Amino acid sequence: MARQLRRAGQAPPPGGAPPGALRRAAHPPRTRPPRDLRGRPRRAGSPGRRTRARPSHGRRAAGRTGRTRVSEARQRIRARFRKGERVRHISHLDVLRYWERAIRRAELPLCYSQGFTPHPKIAFAAPLPLGFIGEGEIMEVLLEERVPLDRFAADLSAQTTADLEIREASEVALGLPALPTLLRWADYRIPLQGVAPEHAIESVNAFLATETFPWRQEREGKKAREYDLRAGVASLTTTDVEGSAAIDARLSCGQELTVRPEQLVAALFPTATVDRYVRAGLVLEEPSAALRAWREKGRYE
Repeated sequence: MARQLRRAGQAPPPGGAPPGALRRAAHPPRTRPPRDLRGRPRRAGSPGRRTRARPSHGRRAAGRTGRTRVSEARQRIRARFRKGERVRHISHLDVLRYWERAIRRAELPLCYSQGFTPHPKIAFAAPLPLGFIGEGEIMEVLLEERVPLDRFAADLSAQTTADLEIREASEVALGLPALPTLLRWADYRIPLQGVAPEHAIESVNAFLATETFPWRQEREGKKAREYDLRAGVASLTTTDVEGSAAIDARLSCGQELTVRPEQLVAALFPTATVDRYVRAGLVLEEPSAALRAWREKGRYE
């Protein structure tokens, strides 16, 4: 052991030492790098070490102090748009990306959310199901700077197509509740193939004459849904379109109850075939203090 210490350039302790001490002096323990809770080597940027500030992304710019500037909404615009025949098989997420890119191309000051991956502040009243045509869809856009409504509609219309176009735009208060919570009804126009107008009138009149219509909706991979179908239908009329029947229905589309038009057709016309569903418009309910008191306490104050 003393010979190994001399080779390492160390002098053996005088008077001798226990074998364990000589062994530890000849073979000092290796220093291990710091490790995390799972026993893995701690990397740069892990908790416990100082890290450099990450660069900002999106529309968040870093200031001199290193802090990020959070985009603040200055204007809230509610726009009605159309989703036509050629794009009715485009998903809702693709429609969201379409409007985000159109707003960026129009150089409008779109507002983004906070976080490492900012998202555009664009809200829809209700996603349009795949394959449906929308004639009066509603979305809300938050802007960082105030923009005249005519400029907003003109600049955005210049970047869109005829099948996804802006119909009208209006400004609403920033403090209003979220757009989906204001939605109450949806108007549908449904052409029925293989159903005579006389048979459609009889079925509609019998349905409207009932007070309740229990319905069970079977869902693939999920629990069946049972609800009162009659409570979710506000109005229902029939029309004659070239010898075939068509129905116009106002269905519930709120958070308490949502009725799909496919379920209405399956309940009243089980043998009918539908080529397309058209959502003609959406009905919003503007909040008020009197209506809120009526819902909470059952009386006005």
